[in-house]
Amino acid sequence: MVRENEVLDVVEGIYAAALDGERWPGVLTAVADIVGGVDTTLEVHSVVGAPPLFFVAGDRLPPLGIDDYLSHYAPICPRIPYLASQSPGSVGCDYEFISEQEMDRDAFYADFLGSDDLRYFSSGSLINKPGMLGGAYVHRSRRQGHPDAADLTVMTRLVPHLAQGLNLHLHLKTQSSRETRFLSLVDHLPQAIVTLDARGGVQFANDAAAAILRKGDGLMQRDGRLHATDVVANADMAAILTELFRREPDAGRMIDNLVVTRRPSGLPAYVLALHRLSGVHAVYDDPVAPAAAVFIYDPELAARPRASAMAKAFSLTHRETELAFALLHGRTLHQQAAARDVKISTERSHLKSLMRKTDTHSQADLVRLLTSFLAAIP
Repeated sequence: MVRENEVLDVVEGIYAAALDGERWPGVLTAVADIVGGVDTTLEVHSVVGAPPLFFVAGDRLPPLGIDDYLSHYAPICPRIPYLASQSPGSVGCDYEFISEQEMDRDAFYADFLGSDDLRYFSSGSLINKPGMLGGAYVHRSRRQGHPDAADLTVMTRLVPHLAQGLNLHLHLKTQSSRETRFLSLVDHLPQAIVTLDARGGVQFANDAAAAILRKGDGLMQRDGRLHATDVVANADMAAILTELFRREPDAGRMIDNLVVTRRPSGLPAYVLALHRLSGVHAVYDDPVAPAAAVFIYDPELAARPRASAMAKAFSLTHRETELAFALLHGRTLHQQAAARDVKISTERSHLKSLMRKTDTHSQADLVRLLTSFLAAIP
């Protein structure tokens, strides 16, 4: 006789396993113990005759037998068509669809199950909808025989909990997989992105942002927070985050969410755009939830693809492209020559080549043409 506390312990274990998949094997073995079997498997199929999309077994089934099932016997298992004929929540067993004589002639029963001293089962239909069949199978030895009425009664009590646990587990796995794919996509973006929690702590930095923070040239992660070495920029960032996280922001009030932080190296300053994520009010109950995103713009990096486009369009050399961008940023030939530590005549030579390749006849015409060209590039 199965005691009530044993059933409740197994039910509690099912929901724990739904949240932590590593607990499934122990829970499934416990299911077999109170239903009357050797062990239990939990599986989901897309269609009859296909290997399972999801499969987990208890602790007692032999690994080689599991491998054989997944690689060969799952598509020919006669229990899967039986599962497809059941409505969710129902329980069943072998003698409802196959006789002892048919078992002796069936490759799944005679060759596969027989090699591991298994023969019978009791089942629970957990999912039955287009494209998805889910069931729990409690496997029994020949000596244990078919499940009796008491065994099926316990299985009937567990099936609703197994169904809810399986559905929850699959939902969480799907969400986790989507999040993993999303984070992988974000990691590959050239745009540097950092997410912050409601306390301003760095929660996530994609690869581009992590590279910037590692350099420590104007931005870094200090004590778990995004920190600007520019004192004014750091204060501006703190003030904007405070405004973004106001519990009751003024309706229609526009927030200046841009911060410019200088870099000790002298390279162009970073521009930070801070944005509150949707649902920010809820984060006060969950301080580690993502609350804000910081987009880091590096003018030096942003110019590279545009410089490459310009060089390809006009067949410019590297030095000609450098001079073109210097002129676009207002530098004189003398300043560019001094910055590169070359003679002014060298830069004049590059300028002549630039004007020839762009079919312009003055420095002003050259700047106007290149400005119009870059304006057309997103």
